[in-house]
Amino acid sequence: MLCCGLGMTAPCLALPVNVCQEGDTLQAEANAPDKIAVTFIGNADFSARQLRKAAAVEMAGLDSGAIHCPEIDDAAFQMEDFYRSNGYATATVGYEVKPGADGIIVIFRIDEGPLVRLDTIKLHGVHFFPDTELLALFGDQRPGLLSAAKPTFVEREVRAALRRIRDLYYAQGFLDLALEGPLLEYGADRSLVTVSVKIDEGRRFLVGPIEFSGEMVDEAALPLANFASSLRGQPYTPWKKVELRSRIVEEYGRCGYPEPQVELEIMDGEASGETRLIAHILRGPRVRISRLEFTGNTRTKPSFIENRLALRPGDWYSAEKKRQSFENLYKTGLFSRLELDLGEPGQDEGRTLAVRVEELPSREVSMEAGWGAYELLRGRLGVSENNLFGSGRQLRAEAGASVKGEDVTLQFSDPWLLGSDLLFSLPLSHRRREEPSFIRREDGISVQLSREIVKKFTANASYDYKQTKVTAIEGMEAMVDPEAKDYATGAMHIQVTMDNRNDLFFPSRGGRFFLSEVLASQALGGEVDYSKSTAGIRWFFPLRPATVLALRYDTGFILPMGAQQTIPLGERFFNGGENSVRSFTQDQLGPRGSSGDPLGGTAYNICSLELRQRLSQNFSLSFFVDLGNISPGAPLDGSGAQPYDSRSALVKATFNDYFNGFRTGVGTGLQYLLPVGPVRLDVALNPDRRPERGEKDVVVNFSVGMAF
Repeated sequence: MLCCGLGMTAPCLALPVNVCQEGDTLQAEANAPDKIAVTFIGNADFSARQLRKAAAVEMAGLDSGAIHCPEIDDAAFQMEDFYRSNGYATATVGYEVKPGADGIIVIFRIDEGPLVRLDTIKLHGVHFFPDTELLALFGDQRPGLLSAAKPTFVEREVRAALRRIRDLYYAQGFLDLALEGPLLEYGADRSLVTVSVKIDEGRRFLVGPIEFSGEMVDEAALPLANFASSLRGQPYTPWKKVELRSRIVEEYGRCGYPEPQVELEIMDGEASGETRLIAHILRGPRVRISRLEFTGNTRTKPSFIENRLALRPGDWYSAEKKRQSFENLYKTGLFSRLELDLGEPGQDEGRTLAVRVEELPSREVSMEAGWGAYELLRGRLGVSENNLFGSGRQLRAEAGASVKGEDVTLQFSDPWLLGSDLLFSLPLSHRRREEPSFIRREDGISVQLSREIVKKFTANASYDYKQTKVTAIEGMEAMVDPEAKDYATGAMHIQVTMDNRNDLFFPSRGGRFFLSEVLASQALGGEVDYSKSTAGIRWFFPLRPATVLALRYDTGFILPMGAQQTIPLGERFFNGGENSVRSFTQDQLGPRGSSGDPLGGTAYNICSLELRQRLSQNFSLSFFVDLGNISPGAPLDGSGAQPYDSRSALVKATFNDYFNGFRTGVGTGLQYLLPVGPVRLDVALNPDRRPERGEKDVVVNFSVGMAF
C-alpha cells in the first residue's frame, strides 16, 4: 500500500498502485510495529528534531507503529505552519508513504524557500489616524535592540494586525469600515515582501441625545443624567447600548431595585452620523434583605463570612454593596468559587441573600531549593493553616537552611483585625548566619500592622524586639565594643511601599518603591539607640517586546542616637555580592579591619543599570553596570587612620563620604526562567581592582532570582 500527499496545498493523493482513504491504517507488521522509518528531505534551516516537535501530537502514531493517512497529512500541515510562522512564507511540506525493505518508510519532502522579510507596509486611504499609529499595530519583530535586520514576514501576524486596525476603527465609531488586503508584492528573489492595505473609512457614528422614559427613581435620575451627558459625542458602537443598560441596572440596584427591565430604542439623530438612544425603564419592586443563607462552608464559620459582607439583614438591597461583599470574600483567598444571589420573592419586600461558596484547601506545604554564590546550597520548607478554626486567620511555620546558616519562623496572622482591613501579624523568629567577618545570631518577636492604603500602595508599622549575639570576630576583638557583641534591640519600624510591577519574578514594566524608617531606643526595651533610614526604587522600561531596561537605586544610613557613640557590628550596612555590586564577593566592598575582614559602615548606595533581552521562552540574557559604596570610607572602630570616638565625628564622616568611594562592576548574565523565578548566572568584571585588598578580576555569581 502506498500513500502520498502535499501537506497544506492538497489533500492526501493516491498513487496508482492503491488508494489511501481516511481512516485506513498502514502497519509494517502486526508483531513488529517499530519498523517504521521517518525521513526528512530538503530541510536545511530546521533539524528533523525541530520538525518532529512542531508536529509532536500528529507524529505520536508513528512512534506507536500505526500509520493513519489523515494524521500524516496533519503532520505535514503542522510542519508547513511551523516554517511559515518562522518567516518561510512560501515553504511547502509534502509526504510519501511507501514500503521499504524492513517495513514502511514515511518521507516528508520539504521545499523551504527563502526566509522572507517584511520590506514595507503601505496604507492607503487613511485619514482619521496617523499612519504611525496604525503601523505600530503591526509590532516590531526584530530579534533584538541592536539588530538592523528587517522583521521576518509572518502572514498570520499581518492579518492579526489588520484585525487590530479594524477593532481600532470600530471603537471610534467607524461601523462601515472596509479593509482590502493584505496585498502582497514579492521581490525578484522572493526574500522581501511589500504589504499593501486599502482602507475605506466610511462614515463615523457618534452618540447623540440619550432620553429616559418610564419609571424613573429619583435617586438615580441625576447620576443617569450625568452619565448620559458624559456619553454624548463619544464614538457610537453597539457596545454603548450594553454600557447604558448596565449603568441603568447598576444605579437602580444601588437604590434597592435589583431587577429593573430596560428596553433601548435606537434612532437616527438630527446631525449626520448621530445616534439617538431612548431607554424605557420598568423599575420592579424594591427589595430589603430579610436573612442570610450560607452553603458550601464546611470549614469556614458563618460568622466569618457574615463579617465580610457589606449587606446585612434589614438593609435595602444594593448592587454596589453586593459587589463589595463579593470582593471582600474573594480577597480572603479561602474560596475557589463564590455566588451571591437573591432568593425568590415572597409576599413582602424581604428576600434572602444566598451565599454559596466552594472552599480551597486550607493547609499548604511549600518547598524551595536554590543556590547562592555566598550561601551555596539553600532550601526552605513551610507549612501553613490558612483558615485556623474556620476564622480566616493564618498560622505558618517556616524553616530555611543553607551552608552559612539557618532560620526558623512561627507566625500568626489575622488579615481582618477587629473586622477591619488591617493585617495583624505576630512572628517569632530565630536566625543564625555566618557573615564574612562574624557570626550573627538573632532571636526576636514582632507586632506588625499592615494595610493597603490605595491599590498597590501599602503602609506597614511594627514594634520589633530582638536579642543579638555576635561571635567569631576573629582578629577584630580589639576593634569591637564588648557591649556591642550581645545586646537587645527594641525598635519601631514604619515603611511605605508602592509596587506596580507587571511580574514579580521577571518584570518588563512598572516599578517598586519603598521608604523605611527604624527608631531603636532603650526607652523601647532595648540596649542600643539608633535611627536607620533606607529607601529604594526599581523601574522597568520596555524598549521592545523582548527587551527591557531595568534601573535600581538603594540607599540608607544608620546613625547613633542619645549616648550611643557607634553602631554595633551586627547592625551596620555591608555591600558587595550577588544582589548588590556583583564584581565583589559577599560584603567585601568597603572598609576592612587589620585582619582583612569587612567592618561595614553607617551608610551605603547601590546603583544598577541592566539591559535584559529575552532570547526564547525560557532563556534571557542581560548586560549590567553596578556601582556602590560604603560610608564612611575608614573603619568605624579605630582600626583606620582616624578613630570615631564621638557620635558627632561619626555622623560628620558618614555624610562627608556619603557619595564618595564608589566601586564598579560590569558584566553579563544568563537567566533560565522558571515559574518560581529565574536561575541566574552572572559574570562581573572589576575595572578598578585593588590587588592589595585581595580583590578578584572576575567574580562569578550563581543564584536563584534576579539581582533586583
